[in-house]
Amino acid sequence: MLAGRNDVAPLNLFIRDFGQRFGEPDGTMHGAYGHRWRVALGIDQLDEVVARLRREPSTRQAVLQMWHAPMDLLGVWRDIPCNTHIYLRVREGKLDLTVCCRSNDVIWGAYGANAVHFSVLQEYLAARIGLDMGILYQISNNFHGYLNTMDKVGEDHRYLDDPEIKPQPMFTHPDYIDEDIGEFMENFDQGTVYPTFNNPWFNETLVPLVRSYQFYRAEGADQAMIVAAVMKATDWRTAVTEWYERRVK
Repeated sequence: MLAGRNDVAPLNLFIRDFGQRFGEPDGTMHGAYGHRWRVALGIDQLDEVVARLRREPSTRQAVLQMWHAPMDLLGVWRDIPCNTHIYLRVREGKLDLTVCCRSNDVIWGAYGANAVHFSVLQEYLAARIGLDMGILYQISNNFHGYLNTMDKVGEDHRYLDDPEIKPQPMFTHPDYIDEDIGEFMENFDQGTVYPTFNNPWFNETLVPLVRSYQFYRAEGADQAMIVAAVMKATDWRTAVTEWYERRVK
């Protein structure tokens, strides 16, 4: 998303039939959020809202658009944006995001994808603007859950006060974030050795995470968990390790 791409092939590593389910015949994803943020609507919206909020922190006009009527109301697509637009606001030196959603699956959408996608976007924008992260709000016009997924959800709050769970800041060198993203994606696409990135999170958490999952697909969970164990961000490390453990069971 942050790279502004809409090709589905790289995502097939993580979900085998992703392109088949969500991609168009030309290999692109029609509703790809990042492509709309950075390319499809004619401007790089992320660059523009960063510049606007640096220049005018009190503005109420910093809006990111994902839904685009000429693109989405005309034609039939396998994927169109569920999240339609985002409001950015600076309050007490922190960046708040309000995400508006036309239709939101509780499990796969709100608390699955959205909690990750948009908090990463929030951290990215806050770093580039030079602010702390504030609150992430979500407005869902149609908030729903499917029985076959709701039945699998349990109550698990054991991490809320766990002192061992220590998130690692993702973007500590804001001026080089997009450069690091570009280099990461280039090496990911080509299967080459990753360089030393300006933002340590890439080498210390992201690269081990991706290598771990590649081992999982090729050799199974044992080797994958060994590689995952070196991830510095304990929240990401815990999440991926437990994901492997569930699949072993």
